[in-house]
Amino acid sequence: MNNVTEKKKRLMFQIVICMVVTAMVTALATAYAFFSIKNSAYRRIEVPINLSVSEAMNIGIGIIEGNVLYFGRIPPGGSGKREIIIKNNERVPVILNIDILGNASEFVTCSGNNSEIMPQGQITVACTASIPENASPAEFEGVAIFEISKSK
Repeated sequence: MNNVTEKKKRLMFQIVICMVVTAMVTALATAYAFFSIKNSAYRRIEVPINLSVSEAMNIGIGIIEGNVLYFGRIPPGGSGKREIIIKNNERVPVILNIDILGNASEFVTCSGNNSEIMPQGQITVACTASIPENASPAEFEGVAIFEISKSK
């Protein structure tokens, strides 16, 4: 009888240890997930970029469907500027990070990288395509990535 009681106590102890370990692992995984999500970008906007280096500069009005940074034709030595307004509709400050990808990144820069935007505030991001004098005529494309994350 004593042997059966000892086995039951040992089994109960092992079950309690397993439950404690499971609870600790769950708590650590939850904390890790919370802090990983808190510090990562929670909104990502990708805006296509299009520009053409050409000897002749076209001036006119075009209709663009969707969100596109369209610079049109820019001659060597010339530049073009487009502005984008980013609004923070959250109740907390956010940080705006901007990255330009593709072969257009050779010429396009955007102001406002790593800017903090206060709740219900906004920022005007100026994106400029600056073409050097020695640029050869060609088509350039890319994407401007705007990542918004909570301020720390």
